[in-house]
Amino acid sequence: TSYDPLGSLKITLKQFPQHDEQKNPCPIWEMPNISETRDLTSLGYVVTESRKEWEDQILALSQIIVEGLNTSYINKLADAKGCRDKELASIKQLGKILESVLISQEDVKIIINPLNELWRLRSAIVAHHGGKPPKDDLRIHFRELLTNCDSAMEKLAEFVKSGFLVQKGD
Repeated sequence: TSYDPLGSLKITLKQFPQHDEQKNPCPIWEMPNISETRDLTSLGYVVTESRKEWEDQILALSQIIVEGLNTSYINKLADAKGCRDKELASIKQLGKILESVLISQEDVKIIINPLNELWRLRSAIVAHHGGKPPKDDLRIHFRELLTNCDSAMEKLAEFVKSGFLVQKGD
């Protein structure tokens, strides 16, 4: 069977670990409590060239993935790792944490770049209607974004399980 980025991402998110392999809590991401019109079941492929359809899916995807980041846990973890920057929002702060635990630059990019891109699209184009959507075929663009977000969340889940992102006792 061929790879289905949407199906794979939904499974990754439904099974996203809340603990490492030693059962230490690590709630770095959890399914956000959002309306049914924006939850995982509402997430689909972009099947037309409609800008509105693309924008709706970008908004849903960003609400699920970015709003699922646990800002409070990320900030406490950054404090514990000595890399807290109060100017940074959760995605960039997460990037600092990943760098601080000596995760390879390549792995940091696999996780952070798609989240940054998703948030940028949501903020610049969808929420503030200022920007222009990508010039590419929006169906292909969204599928690639799903693929990259799936890789990002799978990689983040690996690091959660491995214990890299557990906040040790105070």
